[in-house]
Amino acid sequence: MTREGKKMNNTGKLLRDARLSEGYTQAQLGKKLGFASAGQFISNIENGRAPLPSKHIKKIAKILKIRAEDIKSMMIGDFEDSL
Repeated sequence: MTREGKKMNNTGKLLRDARLSEGYTQAQLGKKLGFASAGQFISNIENGRAPLPSKHIKKIAKILKIRAEDIKSMMIGDFEDSL
Protein backbone atom coordinates (compact mmCIF):
# COMPACT_ATOMS: atom_id res chain seq x y z
CA MET A 1 0.00 0.00 0.00
CA THR A 2 1.13 3.52 -0.64
CA ARG A 3 1.26 6.25 1.98
CA GLU A 4 -2.16 7.44 0.83
CA GLY A 5 -3.63 4.01 1.61
CA LYS A 6 -4.18 3.10 -2.03
CA LYS A 7 -3.29 -0.33 -3.28
CA MET A 8 -0.54 -0.43 -5.92
CA ASN A 9 -2.07 -1.26 -9.28
CA ASN A 10 -0.98 -4.17 -11.46
CA THR A 11 0.78 -1.93 -13.97
CA GLY A 12 2.76 -0.24 -11.22
CA LYS A 13 3.78 -3.58 -9.72
CA LEU A 14 4.84 -4.95 -13.11
CA LEU A 15 6.96 -1.88 -13.83
CA ARG A 16 8.46 -1.74 -10.35
CA ASP A 17 9.40 -5.42 -10.38
CA ALA A 18 10.94 -5.14 -13.87
CA ARG A 19 12.79 -1.94 -12.94
CA LEU A 20 14.28 -3.55 -9.84
CA SER A 21 15.15 -6.69 -11.80
CA GLU A 22 17.09 -4.57 -14.29
CA GLY A 23 18.81 -2.66 -11.47
CA TYR A 24 17.43 0.82 -12.18
CA THR A 25 16.44 3.39 -9.60
CA GLN A 26 13.28 5.37 -10.28
CA ALA A 27 15.40 8.39 -11.15
CA GLN A 28 17.60 6.45 -13.57
CA LEU A 29 14.59 5.00 -15.38
CA GLY A 30 12.87 8.38 -15.55
CA LYS A 31 15.99 9.96 -17.03
CA LYS A 32 16.23 7.21 -19.67
CA LEU A 33 12.66 8.11 -20.62
CA GLY A 34 13.57 11.80 -20.75
CA PHE A 35 11.49 13.19 -17.89
CA ALA A 36 12.61 16.27 -15.98
CA SER A 37 11.23 15.13 -12.61
CA ALA A 38 12.49 11.64 -13.39
CA GLY A 39 12.21 9.83 -10.07
CA GLN A 40 8.91 11.41 -9.08
CA PHE A 41 7.35 10.55 -12.44
CA ILE A 42 8.22 6.87 -12.12
CA SER A 43 7.15 6.83 -8.47
CA ASN A 44 3.75 8.25 -9.42
CA ILE A 45 3.25 5.56 -12.07
CA GLU A 46 4.37 2.72 -9.79
CA ASN A 47 2.11 3.90 -6.98
CA GLY A 48 -0.96 4.39 -9.16
CA ARG A 49 -1.04 8.18 -8.82
CA ALA A 50 -0.43 8.75 -12.53
CA PRO A 51 -0.93 6.61 -15.63
CA LEU A 52 1.91 5.60 -17.92
CA PRO A 53 1.49 7.72 -21.05
CA SER A 54 0.71 5.34 -23.92
CA LYS A 55 3.36 6.94 -26.13
CA HIS A 56 6.04 5.63 -23.71
CA ILE A 57 4.90 2.00 -23.52
CA LYS A 58 7.25 0.66 -26.21
CA LYS A 59 10.26 2.59 -24.91
CA ILE A 60 9.83 1.54 -21.29
CA ALA A 61 9.17 -2.06 -22.37
CA LYS A 62 12.43 -2.10 -24.31
CA ILE A 63 14.42 -0.57 -21.43
CA LEU A 64 12.95 -2.99 -18.88
CA LYS A 65 13.07 -5.99 -21.22
CA ILE A 66 9.38 -6.80 -20.92
CA ARG A 67 6.70 -7.07 -23.58
CA ALA A 68 4.72 -3.96 -24.45
CA GLU A 69 1.66 -6.22 -24.73
CA ASP A 70 2.07 -7.20 -21.06
CA ILE A 71 2.09 -3.55 -20.02
CA LYS A 72 -0.99 -2.83 -22.13
CA SER A 73 -2.78 -5.85 -20.68
CA MET A 74 -2.06 -4.68 -17.13
CA MET A 75 -3.21 -1.15 -17.95
CA ILE A 76 -6.50 -2.50 -19.33
CA GLY A 77 -6.95 -4.68 -16.23
CA ASP A 78 -6.31 -1.71 -13.94
CA PHE A 79 -8.86 0.35 -15.85
CA GLU A 80 -11.45 -2.43 -15.59
CA ASP A 81 -10.74 -2.78 -11.86
CA SER A 82 -11.43 0.92 -11.40
CA LEU A 83 -14.91 0.69 -12.92
